Amino acid sequence: MMISNSFLLIFAVAFMGCVLATPVVTRIAIWAGAIDRPDQFRRIHKGATPRLGGLGLAFGLASAIMLVGFGGYLNDWPGVQEWWACQWSVFLAGLIVLMVGFVDDTRSIAPRMKLAGQAFAVIILFIGGVRIQRFDILGMAIDLDGPVIDLSMMGIPLAVSIPSLLVTMFWFLACMNIWNLIDGMDGLASGVGLLVSGTLTLVAIHNQNVGVAIMAAALAGSLAGFLLYNWHPACIFLGDSGSLLIGLLIGIIGVQGSLKGPSTISILFPILAMGLPISDTAMAIFRRWVRNLPLSSADRRHVHHLLIGLGLNPRQAALLLYCFSGFLCGVVLLGSASRMRCSH
Repeated sequence: MMISNSFLLIFAVAFMGCVLATPVVTRIAIWAGAIDRPDQFRRIHKGATPRLGGLGLAFGLASAIMLVGFGGYLNDWPGVQEWWACQWSVFLAGLIVLMVGFVDDTRSIAPRMKLAGQAFAVIILFIGGVRIQRFDILGMAIDLDGPVIDLSMMGIPLAVSIPSLLVTMFWFLACMNIWNLIDGMDGLASGVGLLVSGTLTLVAIHNQNVGVAIMAAALAGSLAGFLLYNWHPACIFLGDSGSLLIGLLIGIIGVQGSLKGPSTISILFPILAMGLPISDTAMAIFRRWVRNLPLSSADRRHVHHLLIGLGLNPRQAALLLYCFSGFLCGVVLLGSASRMRCSH
């Protein structure tokens, strides 16, 4: 399926929605006291900066999704109605993550409480059918359908597969927190997120997975709009509300994209596209494990800190990391194209 004007329209509406909303969000952040102040330990910026960018992202996303829903765009494509059927859980999970991030951005909450809020959002997704149910590894299928616990209540059937729940929980918590950890420099998380979501949009369009392409295009457009304000020197930061929302949505795109084909191959695309934040997070976890420090502790040894230490300015460091992430996204696009050729 060729890239249609509908997807460009979704991107443009999300872009404009975020561009228009972010100045208002900036004032709300200042009023609410959601201000990130520089320190000499790990923060790179030099002035006090608002940090509720997730609200601007959410407005851009909502604008584009409502356009599709109320405008009837793409609803006649195969699979779109099924995609809409589980969007209630995506909406609720996104709202929960936004609330958790908002509270952390304005008042700061304990890491365990923040993780509990994220886990609750994942449970909502799982109940709504956004879950990982099978892996295909080297031609060997691994089903995650048992053992099953019956949690039916009030006449509503609900059978929960423990392996599926655990794998789904790990996937989403990992996605949310790797974006949270990499959001440490102007334009880094938003720019890399734009590359990843843009790539996954093209992959979904190529695979004719229209519902996933709608969400990915809306996320890409919203991130492009936000990057105008987040590029160095940033006027506003994503904050936890933004970084957690990006991770949640990219995780959802990965899971829903896997429903149209072998799960591991499909989920490997977002994993590879997220190679930069995943590798940076893996190294951070290893450093803290070796030093017997809590995983939530901060340091100045993330990849962007190291590049700044080598003498690069924030713009140069961000562009270099964009190049690395762009290379990985290019590999994903080539892999997707090769997979389609092999399937035919």
